[in-house]
Amino acid sequence: MASRSGQISAMDGVIDVFRARFACDTTETAFQEAIRKGNRRTNFRVLLVGIPIVAAYAILDARSLSDPGAAVAYRLTACFAAGCALAMILHPTLRRFQESIVGFIVCALSSILFFVVHNEGSVDNTYYVGLVQNGVAVCFLLRLSFLRSVGLLVFFLAGHAAASAGKPPTGEPAVQLIILVTMFLICGFGNYLIQRYRRYDFWKAVIIERQNERLAALLEAEQKDRQRKVAALNMLVHAVKTPIHQISGFSDLVLMHLSQRAADGPDDGGLESAKYIKSASEDLRDAVTSLLDYYQLDEIERAPQSERFDFAEFLEDEV
Repeated sequence: MASRSGQISAMDGVIDVFRARFACDTTETAFQEAIRKGNRRTNFRVLLVGIPIVAAYAILDARSLSDPGAAVAYRLTACFAAGCALAMILHPTLRRFQESIVGFIVCALSSILFFVVHNEGSVDNTYYVGLVQNGVAVCFLLRLSFLRSVGLLVFFLAGHAAASAGKPPTGEPAVQLIILVTMFLICGFGNYLIQRYRRYDFWKAVIIERQNERLAALLEAEQKDRQRKVAALNMLVHAVKTPIHQISGFSDLVLMHLSQRAADGPDDGGLESAKYIKSASEDLRDAVTSLLDYYQLDEIERAPQSERFDFAEFLEDEV
């Protein structure tokens, strides 16, 4: 993915206006990888509930149709085939074809309505409403791509038009077709918006992830700088402060020796030089100590501050 392997470009997040998917194939592939597991789980749960509900409509078929036997037999057969196809989603090898399997299941369940409409003498019943329900399920409940959802809506319209062909010339088929077209346009537009919004959210997550990676890199660099500072100061302590102590200590011995010699005879200037060395070493030691104190200021600020508590005053208040 672009955000994990290097710099990301604004063009990678452009969404195709007509297909409702990322124009960049790499970004679209990353998006599909991110949502595949969730889509498969959602589709399985929706169909696991939906197939028994569709099968239960066999009770309505037996009560309202002129030839209920054939309709009930076809409905139960289609639901059984859909259930077998649904089980294929759980197979590790076939689960990557879950969108195609879901499309087949939806087509199998929709064919029940086509069969009922075709098998009846007229289209006066309201079975076409089931196609509206299927359209809502495809566009808002199931997790399918925009183009596949549109393809299924077109399949619903074509199947209903073919099943209604040859019926008595009344205005009912045309009215039903107009209602289906209107509802499918609404469902399709809603699915289009959902597809775009999901990709917007994914792209924002990609940008946030990339920013977090940069912040983590900056934090790591800051920690390394701090470690280098600590290492440098430790070197200063061990490599500089220790010799300074040694110089100061030896200068004391030299001063003591030169002072004894000065007491016995004239001084040739060595005593003043030794005092200068002693003073310079002490100044250098104080400078190193001040530098260490300056470094410890950051550590003091990071340390939790304790709050002073006057226990005697507390006892007096309690009394």
